[in-house]
Amino acid sequence: MKFFQIAIAALILTGSVFSANKIRIAVNYFDVVSGVDPNLKTTLAVLLESKLSTTGRFTVVDRANLDKVLKEQSIQLGGCSDSACAVKVGNILNVQRMAIGNLIRISKRYKVVIKFLDVELGSLDEVVGTVEEWANGEEELEKAIDRVAQTISERVPLTG
Repeated sequence: MKFFQIAIAALILTGSVFSANKIRIAVNYFDVVSGVDPNLKTTLAVLLESKLSTTGRFTVVDRANLDKVLKEQSIQLGGCSDSACAVKVGNILNVQRMAIGNLIRISKRYKVVIKFLDVELGSLDEVVGTVEEWANGEEELEKAIDRVAQTISERVPLTG
């Protein structure tokens, strides 16, 4: 019995050590331009959250907490697409980084632009910066988000 308790304590401590090395982030809703389905602002944000969380490098703040902060700050859904607002929300959420996205449609192609912000510095992350990917149609947006998440993950240095 004692061994079992020690093993569980070790697992809990190990898990907290590994999660301490992860960067705590939040993904804001995407800003979409006219001609783009407005439902994509949520869909793409949730997709990016999911993809980033599976890389193992990030602890992603859940969407419910982000929504709560946006509501408390009287910020409309997607109305916080500039860096200053995102940094403010990031500070309230106690995250290290905020990802803000834009989706632009040019003819049948879509351009996904993600700015990775350092909340503490209040500016663009010096290592990750801005990540851009193209999708040939709406059906390829998930692949573009996959590539964005992979690029961000590769650029973020391991800590600990």
